[in-house]
Parts: sequence; C-alpha cells; structure tokens
Amino acid sequence: MKDRSALWVVVRRPLTFLFVCGCVVSIWTSGRLNVRLIADGMVSFAFLPAFQLLAFAIVYRRARRPLPFGSAADRFFGGNGPWLWWLLAFAALRCLLTPLQAGAPPQLLLDFVKATIAVVLAWSAYVDYRFFRDVLLAPDSARDLILQRAIGLAGGAVYFFGIAVWPVIVGRITP
Repeated sequence: MKDRSALWVVVRRPLTFLFVCGCVVSIWTSGRLNVRLIADGMVSFAFLPAFQLLAFAIVYRRARRPLPFGSAADRFFGGNGPWLWWLLAFAALRCLLTPLQAGAPPQLLLDFVKATIAVVLAWSAYVDYRFFRDVLLAPDSARDLILQRAIGLAGGAVYFFGIAVWPVIVGRITP
C-alpha cells in the first residue's frame, strides 16, 4: 500500500498538468471540452512532465537531499503553477475569439502570447530556483536549475522535433 501512495505522490501533479494541457487542446481545437480531445491532449503532451521528471531525478541524485525523492518530486511539480495559470489564461483567450480568429490569430495576438511565454519562463525559473535553494537546500541551486532545465528542455525538444522530422526521414529512405 505504501508503494502505491508513494507513486501517487510522484504522479498526481504531473497528471494535473497533463489534464490542464488536455483541456487547453480541447478548447482550442473545438471551442469546448471534449473527453476524447482532452485524453488526446494529455497523451500528446505526456513527454513534458516525463522529461521534467527525468531531469529532476538526475539533478536530485547529485547531492544529499533533505526530502525523499517522492516528496521532493511532488513539491518540484508544484512549481508548474505559473504554467498552469498561463494555460488557463490561454484557454480563456480562446473563448473570446471567433472560430476564424482562433484558426488564424492576428499577428498582434501572436506577439502578445510570445511575450507572455517569456514572462512565464522567467517566473517559472525563479520558482524552480527558490525550490532548489529553499526546499532542497542545494549549495549551488543555480547550477541545479540550469542542469535541470538543460536536460528537460533539450530532451523535450529532441522528442518533439524528432516526431515532426521522422516522416521526412522515412520518406527519404523508402522509395
């Protein structure tokens, strides 16, 4: 029973993040919440928390930590708060757009979304830095943050773009 509760502690916040991602996918694609689209969005974006967890596990094992891994991972994923708020705002924005605007947003809107992503990236980095410094008591919390971000973002980017490039590679190999 203890193993199940420890596993639940590790996966509950990543599942919350994936559920919000699935809801955003559903709202942006259909204008409403649809169970099939939510599930599809959750599966499609499952690589994000997977790479976050992998990167966190690597950084966690570099030094002695005051918390067991499950509790530390749970608290680390609590740092996704800025992204959850941004995703909710992004979904709410879709509710204000017509279907035509949602399919081809104006350039000003795209520029605004890009600017808000930059703000959320900085906010999220600060939250994670404070986590490494104040919760894990890391002697070099900036290095831990940079390493965690480098592993997580690089892995996620390779996975994401690897899926996009794969059909092109296969198309060139097979006649």
